[in-house]
Amino acid sequence: MTTSGLVPAHTGKQTATGSALTVEDLDVDLGGRPVLRGVRLHVEPGELVGLIGPNGAGKTTLLRSVLALLRPRAGRVLVGGVPSRPGRSVIGYVPQRHEFAWEFPISVEQAVLSGRTGRIGLLRRPGAADWRAAAEAIDRVRLGELRRRPVGELSGGQRQRVLVARALALQPTLLLLDEPFTGLDLPTQELLDELFAGLAAEGKALLMTTHDLVGAMESCARLVLLNQRVIADGRPDELRDPQVWMRTFGVSERSPLLRIVRAG
Repeated sequence: MTTSGLVPAHTGKQTATGSALTVEDLDVDLGGRPVLRGVRLHVEPGELVGLIGPNGAGKTTLLRSVLALLRPRAGRVLVGGVPSRPGRSVIGYVPQRHEFAWEFPISVEQAVLSGRTGRIGLLRRPGAADWRAAAEAIDRVRLGELRRRPVGELSGGQRQRVLVARALALQPTLLLLDEPFTGLDLPTQELLDELFAGLAAEGKALLMTTHDLVGAMESCARLVLLNQRVIADGRPDELRDPQVWMRTFGVSERSPLLRIVRAG
């Protein structure tokens, strides 16, 4: 297959000066197996970028690499022009819901406040600024009336909002979102869509993995198509070539996926 019809990936060469996130030539292996190869991308302040690809494409691995939780085989990650390291307070991370211990006996407020642990320190008590940041984050996701409720009693949509508030309590400049819409009802999806758009308008940078292709094409400034490598990177209206999607997802030209792309 030729690549002449593909939209070229952004190189990220301008990123060290102004980008919120720069990934340069990143290779990552897990268990001796190549997961990411030569990945290059950038996210600017004020952008909501969708990271799209099939299961096993390396999307979550890329997020964990940005968080410096994985050691790359090659390449580097810069956050605000500085090499990423574990616990960077400028990065907020919203994991998939199953990764959080919902059975733990804590309230919504305590769960959100835990997002600031890296900034507070393990052996220090939260101060007034920490409580204020947690309260503002809770209000931002419209959970103010439930701040005292145990997290184990929350619905799926409420739990997702807790995870978003927990990340926002850190007051990050870069927000990483791992499948934030999975299993949510439409009102919660709309609430989060509005919130993420508002955060981008305020100048925060957001990188979101998602399987909601229609929603991503509607809400994201750019889409990065990933399958071990960045296959294409551009605005949704630039990514109309069926070959891009066929190569990313390994589907044929008869796939319903292509009808979604054309309709979008």
